Amino acid sequence: MSNIYYDGMHASKGGAYKKPESLPAPDPPQKYDKKGKKIPIKLPGGLHSYYTLPITHALGRPYGKSRRHGDASPEVQNKAIDAIIEAAKKHGLTNRETAHVLAIAFVESGFNPDAAAGTTTATSLGQFVRGTGWNYGLNDTNRFELKSNADALVRHFLENKSLAIKRGNTGKDIEIKIYVYHHDGANVYDKNDPNSLGLKISKNKITGL
Repeated sequence: MSNIYYDGMHASKGGAYKKPESLPAPDPPQKYDKKGKKIPIKLPGGLHSYYTLPITHALGRPYGKSRRHGDASPEVQNKAIDAIIEAAKKHGLTNRETAHVLAIAFVESGFNPDAAAGTTTATSLGQFVRGTGWNYGLNDTNRFELKSNADALVRHFLENKSLAIKRGNTGKDIEIKIYVYHHDGANVYDKNDPNSLGLKISKNKITGL
């Protein structure tokens, strides 16, 4: 993907949460069996949020101005866009697929790597809740790390695409369902439910189909 028009992709700052949930308990340590294989971990449940977690302002780290959607400088948003494009190339996505992933990140986080929901554990570029992020290697050490989240978002896109095809979707319905699964979850009843918020966002803001 070349000749990127960054200015036309920048997101504006979203609204703030007035009553964010308390912080979740720390991630439990990863354990391994005698063969070095990861032992599955059940993360603590409950409704919590990373919205009040202080933002790390480490030297050289692209960071947002707050946890709010799109509340990052144009320079940081550009770096987020570049990270997604780099991850898309790494995983062999077409230009159209790359644009699809960028649209998802625009809607989910506004390209703010430090974005967090105030009522769930959703965080960073793809707004993965804690359990989903854990499946892609995101945890307390890299929950807001730009490249890790870009890679996780692309991998999640590919898995949702495969799932859409496996469930018999074809043509434009494949593209539509990718975000439905992202937003509503992979266990969603796989019909074009008019009450599905994920379906409405997918058609109106992601794919335009």
